[in-house]
Amino acid sequence: MAGWSYAQAQQAWQLKEEGYDFDEISVAMGVRATTAQKLVSRWEARLSIQAVWHHGLPVRIVNHLKENNIDSLESLQSVLAEGRLQKGMVPGIGAASIEQIRTWLESRNLKKECSEADKPVVVHLSPAMIEALDALAITEHEDRSEIIKRLILEADEHRKR
Repeated sequence: MAGWSYAQAQQAWQLKEEGYDFDEISVAMGVRATTAQKLVSRWEARLSIQAVWHHGLPVRIVNHLKENNIDSLESLQSVLAEGRLQKGMVPGIGAASIEQIRTWLESRNLKKECSEADKPVVVHLSPAMIEALDALAITEHEDRSEIIKRLILEADEHRKR
């Protein structure tokens, strides 16, 4: 790991957050899979990041869920499966929040499908930009990668006019 920068560790972590496995990260970064794992661990240690089950859900919704003892992915899925997460049943969680939760859960379950032509690319975004991208992903019902692809293609079409 000697010689690896924090920027490279952040790149590996970002790819992991996007859903890539360590083999895919290793190919994208030109390193071994074990090195990709170490880079991700290095970034997590630097930021003292602990994986949170609710990554991508709006903080307001997470807070209301926690206030109602829904404090894990498993408990959220259980409440949904049992029909106990409906408008008016959980204080602070209305129809719009329930729809956001369902969309978020669906996006977690989607398997990344990349053709051989697709290549992972790391994009450095500020925390505010990541928050905006996550909000866009929820409202547009698309994952981050698809939004970025679409925006790039739209910008390219606009440039060509």
